[in-house]
Amino acid sequence: MIGLMILIGWIVGWAMGRAADAVPRLAGKPARSSDARPAVWRLLRGEGWREVRIGLLAEIGSAVFFGILHLRYGQTTPTLILGSAYTFLLLVTLIDLRYRLVLNIMVYPALLVVLAAYALVLPGALPMALVGAGFALATFLLTAWLMPGGVGGGDIKLAALIGFTLGFPQLIWALLIGTGSGALAAVWLLLRGRKAPIAYAPYLCLGALIALLYNPFAR
Repeated sequence: MIGLMILIGWIVGWAMGRAADAVPRLAGKPARSSDARPAVWRLLRGEGWREVRIGLLAEIGSAVFFGILHLRYGQTTPTLILGSAYTFLLLVTLIDLRYRLVLNIMVYPALLVVLAAYALVLPGALPMALVGAGFALATFLLTAWLMPGGVGGGDIKLAALIGFTLGFPQLIWALLIGTGSGALAAVWLLLRGRKAPIAYAPYLCLGALIALLYNPFAR
């Protein structure tokens, strides 16, 4: 079964690589059509690391992640929930890396799905989820005001979604990891002489994923 889960993870990584070009077009954004062949195959066929690195990391990382999910949770509801969350966060990450976009057609439906989950399964947790969303929203609005150009509107909405999903105080761990890793990446780029704005959503997604797997703020 673990072999099947690893295969599913690899397929998820490959499919999200394709969706990262298709979804922006659905939103009316200009997007290129990248090579549909799996990155592993392209690398074996002689294409350079630079051309395939994002797709390759998505495919291998997804295979490893789904394998770990199976080892830790087996065929259970947490595996389904975490696998779905990972797939969404991976797609957000790939789109932002390629196009510097966090799309409303992804964030708003996700907010409705999370709201429905709270209402149907955990209605008692909804107030702290709203506090988490408000805390993340206020934090990133303040950041945008203090540092114009540092974060975009899509990043602010994504942070609110993460805050709503995790609730308070669990989202603090996600924000610490996301903002901390983003700051380290920015410093590293500056030391290399690159001053272009970074894609910030991947770091928020990383923080959210780690917080879902392990969260010292969880009560």
